Amino acid sequence: MYPQQHYNRNIFQHLYETSGSQAVHYARRYETQLYQAKAMKNKIWFISECLKNKVCPKTYGRMEKRPWSGEAFSSFQEGYIKDQLQELKEKKEAAFAGVRRIQNTLQKTIRGEWYNQVGGQVNCRVNFDINRNMVNIKNKFERLFTNSVWIKFSSMDNIKNISSTLLTRDETAAPGLGLNFCVGTTNNINTEFNSKINYLNVEQHNDLAPFLRGVMIGSNENNLGDILPVRFSTALKRLKSYKDIRIMKADKGGSIVIMNSSEYREKMYRLLDDETTYAKIENPPTVQKLQNTFNQNVKKIISKLCNGKDTLCNKLFSSKLPELACIYGSPKIHKDGCPLRPIVSSMKSPTKNLAVWLARELGIYLGKFSESHVKHSVDFIEKVKNKNIKGHMVLYCCSAFSIAIA
Repeated sequence: MYPQQHYNRNIFQHLYETSGSQAVHYARRYETQLYQAKAMKNKIWFISECLKNKVCPKTYGRMEKRPWSGEAFSSFQEGYIKDQLQELKEKKEAAFAGVRRIQNTLQKTIRGEWYNQVGGQVNCRVNFDINRNMVNIKNKFERLFTNSVWIKFSSMDNIKNISSTLLTRDETAAPGLGLNFCVGTTNNINTEFNSKINYLNVEQHNDLAPFLRGVMIGSNENNLGDILPVRFSTALKRLKSYKDIRIMKADKGGSIVIMNSSEYREKMYRLLDDETTYAKIENPPTVQKLQNTFNQNVKKIISKLCNGKDTLCNKLFSSKLPELACIYGSPKIHKDGCPLRPIVSSMKSPTKNLAVWLARELGIYLGKFSESHVKHSVDFIEKVKNKNIKGHMVLYCCSAFSIAIA
């Protein structure tokens, strides 16, 4: 594509009259070669953005004559684009070298002020067309990235932004991959499997879907530092820099909630101020004291049960380098006002090893002592769907107002 030549004809007419047709010919050549060189520079920007953001232009994607392996950005496409980019850079250098040669020739042909006027006129028009071309190229890249696998795999509908901060499309799409998104180690998974992810039970597998997306998008040719598009990496860094918002997983449904930090703190303090549930300790014990007390009690119990011979259990249940249990809130977006569900995390507390062992040993007996045990909502439906509810019977549904899970 060449620029439209809408110049002041009086200048070129005077150039023809004073310097002849050869000067006009060199001026037109200078215009054409300058436009081609700058247009090539715009194309290099487009290809570089595609390479950094892990998307392949449609014209380059058709070059691959083999079935798609399921990667978002295959190693073949990456290598091919790098080769094309290097070739374009060499052509750009040659094009600008040609521009400088014709510029020198034009300067020798046209003397004095006319050279400056003609050169300025040509540069002004070429820059106008190049800027317009750059706008079209940026719009083209936006369309390409919008239709890429990265945006299609991102569950942006699951991002619930209830904060006062307006997020960009990239800031919404990046966490839309899932808080547990990770890089896979294989590149031979068909993308049709992604459609199966939507049918997973979000109540039970809300942590599994982001992992599966990571496996599908991941490539063993890439490392953790460059697997994500630059736009997503930049968006995640911006989200991390926002101190006035908090990003959390919803209590149910597998959604990701973005809430104002001030609102989160206010709701957490409101929960902790409930004296019927929590009590403030005036002189709280140190972590070291809690560790020593717990280890001593474990040692006494094991010594009493095993006559002081079972040192293996003592080492298994003893606490080492513990931390205080912490409380955090999980937002209930399915309820009015988005209340928080308080959760006490004891992952690094002194009782963690003992709690893991008890959960493993007692968990196998769940549902075997009582027929009233319900695993989840699906299990409840299966148990009551064939029940004959008589007229004098009433079905009650109870909901806990506040519960702390350790």
